[in-house]
Amino acid sequence: MREPYNVSMVVIEGSSTAYGYYDAQLHGWANRLRTDVLAYNGANDSTPIVIDNRAIPGMTISAINRELTTHLAAQAQRSHQLSSVLSVGINESKVMPGCTRPVVPLTVFRLGVQHFVRRSEQHKARAVLVGPQPPAEDQFTSVTTGSIIEADLTEEYSEVMRQVAEETGSPFVDVYDLFGDTPEQYLSDDKIHPNALGHTMLHGAIARELQVIGAM
Repeated sequence: MREPYNVSMVVIEGSSTAYGYYDAQLHGWANRLRTDVLAYNGANDSTPIVIDNRAIPGMTISAINRELTTHLAAQAQRSHQLSSVLSVGINESKVMPGCTRPVVPLTVFRLGVQHFVRRSEQHKARAVLVGPQPPAEDQFTSVTTGSIIEADLTEEYSEVMRQVAEETGSPFVDVYDLFGDTPEQYLSDDKIHPNALGHTMLHGAIARELQVIGAM
């Protein structure tokens, strides 16, 4: 009887950016990671790498954490090495119509990111944190949700993720730094979601962090 596969699993949690919106070319950075491992898996079918993208548009850190333990526990049983990638910050920092405060307050967001890292560690998973991307304008109203998006406010959520990464020794992808002073070239017409070029940049940065921790 053939022995069970010795699987290395990368679980991705997030919302529309990790899901791959606005990238008709290759369907997002997570799908690019899947493409990366195809050649490796073809030559190493007894020790494959699996990219498990659980991102769902509209998700927030609170919703992700409600299901996280179940997800990680299931995948921990199926893999010899487990990594967890968290891509959040945009939905949490939005100010919805009729409101004056973000969807998820910064203090609650910090606790949520800390919880994600702790739960990952409990399931022997190395967490990689991916911050939100900078909007194309300082402030604008989303045509899809009617929410107000402010670049400075979103950056505060990115900063919280950076701080938690430093506190916990977790790798962090700073997308504000990655996209630089001209983020609009990496964003779609809606001014917030990465375009194909933006997903290419994200893919490269996230892949490098996964390689550093031995997940790919």
